[in-house]
Amino acid sequence: MCYKIVQELIDLTLSDFFSFDNKGHSSKLVKQHSLVKARVNFFANRVINVWNSLPEDIVSASSLGALEVVSVTLICLCTVLVDLISFIFA
Repeated sequence: MCYKIVQELIDLTLSDFFSFDNKGHSSKLVKQHSLVKARVNFFANRVINVWNSLPEDIVSASSLGALEVVSVTLICLCTVLVDLISFIFA
């Protein structure tokens, strides 16, 4: 959902949920601070840390299909890396 909002693929206003930061990848989001404790659990605040930790390839994917391909590739690489580390330290 975050990808769809940032890429404006759905009919929601981006500024109602997020604002951008110039540091990090091209779509880095800023967490809005609030004095209201309930705001911490809102969708926009829950996804920002995860979104900002994603690599540039994922957040700038040109389509949902490209996003899926990059995501699956990244998951496969992580799985291979974990298997390799397990083998080395076994």
